[in-house]
Amino acid sequence: MNKVSFFDKRLLKKFWQVFSGVGGTISFILLFWDIPKKYKIVALLITVIILIIYYVNVWRIANQQKKITLHFGESSVDIYFGDIFQSEDEDLKIITFNEYFDTEIRDNPQLISPTTINGKFIKKNKNKISLFNEIIDNDEHLNSEMLIRTNHNRKYGKKKQYRLGSLVHLSDNYLAVAGSKFDKKNNANITMREYIGFLLTFWGEVDRLYNNQSVVIPVFGSGILRFTDGYANASAQELLEIIIWTFKISRIKIAYPSRIKIVVFENKSDMYNLYKLKEIEKDGL
Repeated sequence: MNKVSFFDKRLLKKFWQVFSGVGGTISFILLFWDIPKKYKIVALLITVIILIIYYVNVWRIANQQKKITLHFGESSVDIYFGDIFQSEDEDLKIITFNEYFDTEIRDNPQLISPTTINGKFIKKNKNKISLFNEIIDNDEHLNSEMLIRTNHNRKYGKKKQYRLGSLVHLSDNYLAVAGSKFDKKNNANITMREYIGFLLTFWGEVDRLYNNQSVVIPVFGSGILRFTDGYANASAQELLEIIIWTFKISRIKIAYPSRIKIVVFENKSDMYNLYKLKEIEKDGL
């Protein structure tokens, strides 16, 4: 559970600002109007009760928040609970693949888990797999600028290994991104340094391909991705904050009416604290 605590420092700061404003206003009024002594206690109690009700209401709203919008210069980032497959038809939707852009769902060894966004996308488009493979194999930018090597020692799956963060436009406004490394056992893993590098490359690729369309992404790495350099316990909230932070420092502009949309599956909403994200808009991580 990653909800807003009752004594969250951001809530307390906001409440103190309101309290200071109310206190200043009352003090100013009392310069010109004196409350009869017999009503002072009643007035104090009423003021305290109103402030308590206000604080509880703000805390309740913060915990029930389903969407938040952050602004970085001319760019807007929406974070909300939903389903990436139900996004607007005209939006560019990013699906995470591994660094080989494998398109085969198999069990032994497992290349793509059917329960991931990648797996669900492949199952929804199983009649287009040949088309996807053709697009990936023939994409000039992908196979010149982003190709790392051809791994002839790989027993299963594709052989061409691409740079993390590489993007390729598939079809129907879906883009594939190389978002995880595979070890010899085909386990998805990455270091935190590689994860940040992947995101910075990804934002550069988005800037190249978004074509004035809004871009919808999941919280990269919040599923089966393993961190191998001491960050194994990185929470989904922390990954979300890193995604937003790297967008901020990338300095790319996704100007209105286009925007970045980060969608979190509804059944994982208790892992996120959207209220906390306003800090990144102002101060960074």
